[in-house]
Amino acid sequence: MPIEELFRRGQCFSSVGPRPAPAGLPAIEINITGIVNQVRDIQDLPWTDGRGAPGHRWRWRAAGTSQGLPILQVQLYGYIGAHVELHATALRDGNRPAILVTPNGNINGGAAQGWGEPLCLSLLTNFDRNDITYVLHIVLAAAELEDVALQRYPWSKKKSYD
Repeated sequence: MPIEELFRRGQCFSSVGPRPAPAGLPAIEINITGIVNQVRDIQDLPWTDGRGAPGHRWRWRAAGTSQGLPILQVQLYGYIGAHVELHATALRDGNRPAILVTPNGNINGGAAQGWGEPLCLSLLTNFDRNDITYVLHIVLAAAELEDVALQRYPWSKKKSYD
């Protein structure tokens, strides 16, 4: 009996069942202190290809502002998501307190369109210290194709049009 005869007219069949969410890849950390302390215009910099995530494309660039504040941009390609953090740390020094500031955000790739919108992270406060270390911290995870399809086509979850 053909499979089409097993379903009423208007019903859909899919051989793809629910899958568990994929585990995130190990965290990737890149020390960007030297770039932040030397480069003052992020638009002058080319993107740097991300590393440490075989099969996934991502890129980043970083610079400092004229006030010495870091700016970090991260961009993802395709069906991928990530949690990104900019770690700004400094040890306690004399009467100056230790610093641990972590602006962060979530970002998605552009799905079938390719590159997604860049995520921009920065600090809003100048600590007036030259001993701060800046580290890009990123955790990548592949997007579920089913979840992506439901976001773009919410009607596709319906099994019947009766």
